[in-house]
Amino acid sequence: MTVKSKQKERICRGCGLPKPEKEFIKGSSSCLECRRQYHRVYKQLRRQGRPRQKREASLEVGIETWGQVANVIREMAESQFKINKEHADLNRRIVLLKKYTDEVVEPELIHQINFRSMLRAFLKKTCSIKQATLKRFDFGVLRFHRGKLDVELDAAYAGQRMEKP
Repeated sequence: MTVKSKQKERICRGCGLPKPEKEFIKGSSSCLECRRQYHRVYKQLRRQGRPRQKREASLEVGIETWGQVANVIREMAESQFKINKEHADLNRRIVLLKKYTDEVVEPELIHQINFRSMLRAFLKKTCSIKQATLKRFDFGVLRFHRGKLDVELDAAYAGQRMEKP
């Protein structure tokens, strides 16, 4: 059985990529990220002291022939290609970072699972299953009730105390 996604996609006018409709503002043909990027650049230009163009000045564009329009469109397409390439490179770097993080985190998770199993076995031997047990420790809170173990860890405090007695 195949399940089709009911999520609609639109193509962004800015980056040219298909994106979920939730990434667009109603009535806009650019995705939220492209809009943010445009506004970021606009604000940066304003901070640099570039004067606001008046309507008359914007009518005096430097394009006078259709050949120039073709050149401008080509420049825009090449610029968009560079932007898309950078986004693709960014996504590849993100995948590499996630892979590296998984390699580092996985042994720690296995370590915690083993500790959790040891705690559960200890609590089953020492505590009554019918009665709830709540113990507070410096680095967290332990709850045990009806065979279910719940541990809340204070990782911030542990980070402060790391490498200290």
